[in-house]
Parts: sequence; structure tokens; C-alpha cells
Amino acid sequence: MDSPKLIPVMDLMGGLLVRATGGVRADYRPVQSPLLASADPVNFVKVFQKRLGSDTFYLADLNAIMGLLPNSEVIKALLEQTSATFWLDGGYKRMESVPQGNERIVPIIATETYLDWDCSPDLSATMVSIDTFHGRFYCARAGMPLQKVLASARAAQPKGLIHMRLDSVGAGDFNQFKLIPPRQGEVWYAAGGIRGPEDMLSVGEAGYVGALVSTALLEGKL
Repeated sequence: MDSPKLIPVMDLMGGLLVRATGGVRADYRPVQSPLLASADPVNFVKVFQKRLGSDTFYLADLNAIMGLLPNSEVIKALLEQTSATFWLDGGYKRMESVPQGNERIVPIIATETYLDWDCSPDLSATMVSIDTFHGRFYCARAGMPLQKVLASARAAQPKGLIHMRLDSVGAGDFNQFKLIPPRQGEVWYAAGGIRGPEDMLSVGEAGYVGALVSTALLEGKL
């Protein structure tokens, strides 16, 4: 079995990378790390492309997710000044708002914001993020049960699925037994609480192909 793939996480707010902690976005502050010269997103990508050989980055545009003006100019700069591919969570609510046509942008359809779960469009060019908060399914569509959303997502055949444990982001409390069990052949990524190499091994033991990681990278633990 291949080692789980590490996907560096970029949480973007007000043009800068911020350090996410526990899903409480009002508390997020610009990242500080001995590995980085600043909280500049382009610098982050270049550092981890060189350090880890990363070719794919998870990018959460927190302004867009919170209904504010998106960080469009920063995303443009990332595409122009780096060679990376970006899994982009832009707070998409409807399919018509999901960007298409750029092979270096893989849209994230996240249950926190997306509403159209009662239909199954072609999601083969996207990733689907199943979001939970303190063990409860977190969905923008009130009353939508997890199993119905999972069925809809699976029918739409995305590139892969993410279990995003929002309360564990930056908390260092990864627990493989709290992850949604994957079905045979499914491509799942874990997000939230990864502390170091042992947790990455546990990701693989849980049947996941990779993990989204921020804090452990910034602290030089991976």
C-alpha cells in the first residue's frame, strides 16, 4: 500500500495565509513559522514545493466562504507565479458558481456551503468535502442527513472525498476512528488534527489515501 499523500493546506483571509484553529474563524491570525519568511501565499507554495515536492495544495478562500469578497487577485497570482494545482474551496452554494475550465483549479464542493444535494450533477472535476463539527454533520441545507448527502455525492462521482473535521483543525487531536469509513475503491482524504508521521500512518490504516495538513507543516513536524 502506498504511503498516504500529504496535501499542504492554505487558509486565505484578507490576502494572507492565516493559521486555522478549531473552526473559529474570528480567532484566525496570519501564519508564523520558522519555515516561512511571511504569510504570503506564493511564498508558502514555493517553500513547500521545494521542501516536500508538493504539486497539489488545498486552498480555502475564507473570505468567499464567509460571503465576503473573494481573494481573486491572490489566486490569480498563485496560478501565474507557481506551477501547483489547487483544490479550491470558494464557498460554492450552487453548481453554476463552480469554476470550470482551468485544469489547475479543482473546485471543492463543501457541505458547509453547498445547497444542491437533492440533485446529482456531474462532479467528476471536483472534490467533495463532508464537513463535521464536534462529531455532527455540518450542512448548509438544514435537515439534510449525512447519508443522503453521501449518496448524492457518490452518485455524482467526484475525483475524491474529504472528511473535514472542522473542530479538529489546528487542535492536534487526530483520531482515525472518528473518520467516515470509506467504501472499497473510494478515494478519501482526512482533514483536521494531524500531528506528525504516526498520524499519517493512521490515515492509511483507516483506508484513506491522504490527508490535508497545516499546523504540523508550519511547526516542521512533517
